[in-house]
This record gives sequence, C-alpha cells and structure tokens, in this order.
Amino acid sequence: MTGAITKNTLYSAPFEIFRDILLRGSTTLSSKFKITDFVKFWPETGKDIPGYPFICIQGPGIGEEFIAMKCVKNMSFEVLITIAMEWHARDNLDIYSDEVPKQINSNQSTLLNTYSANDLIINSSPSAPDWIGEKRIVRRDFTVMFNMPMDVES
Repeated sequence: MTGAITKNTLYSAPFEIFRDILLRGSTTLSSKFKITDFVKFWPETGKDIPGYPFICIQGPGIGEEFIAMKCVKNMSFEVLITIAMEWHARDNLDIYSDEVPKQINSNQSTLLNTYSANDLIINSSPSAPDWIGEKRIVRRDFTVMFNMPMDVES
C-alpha cells in the first residue's frame, strides 16, 4: 500500500492511493486498466495519454482549518477521478463507472485506519461527450472529498 499523505506528499500521495484502491480491489477495472492507464493530468491531445480507455486522477484541491493546537490542522481534500473511453465504446462506461464508488466505499476502513481519511463523500457527474484533440470520447467525473487531521509543523 502507498505511503501516507503527509505535509511533504499532499499532492503526490492521493494519486497513488486512489489508483491502488481502484486496481487492487476490482477485477473489472484491473482486467481492463493497467497501472500505465492512469494519468495525473487531463490530456489536451491524444499524444498525452497512453491509450483508451484511461483514468485520470487529478488533484487534490486542499483546504485547511486549524484545530486545537497550533501545529495540527484539519485538512480537506478534493480529488477528481475521471474515466474516459472512446465514443464507440461508450456503452461500457457505466460498467467501469460502477466500480469507482464501489471500490472507494469498500476501502473506507483502509482510508480511515491507514491514512486517517474521514468524512468521505463521493459525487459523480452524468456521462458526457467530450473531445481530446480530434478524438470524440465519453467521460464521467467523480469528486472524492475527505478530511484528515495533519501535523503540519513536525
């Protein structure tokens, strides 16, 4: 399992954590997506991605709020997970989309006990047509929000 989210890994660790959760727990996803099918940035052209389908895990957006002591903050995280498929394969989008909340929900205890991530909320958008360069695709976005206390001065 990937290392913890710390003040030094605020932006890199969430990508690895959610990629591992999605691949490790789901034979539906792991049979279709390889580790190289996960990207951190939304592509502008087809040359920016490994191929179709792919999963983009962007983020996180981070907010912070001081807790009781000066060096502990309650950090709020927002991670965007997008599944993208070629337009002609759009009928499969729902099959893979079903796995995202299923795997995150089934790993709530791991997120809490290993990473201290709590107050987990998952929102999703309707499937939507889009373009990457000249390629017509279909995509679905998931926003995963969670909180965690963090010692920011240690």
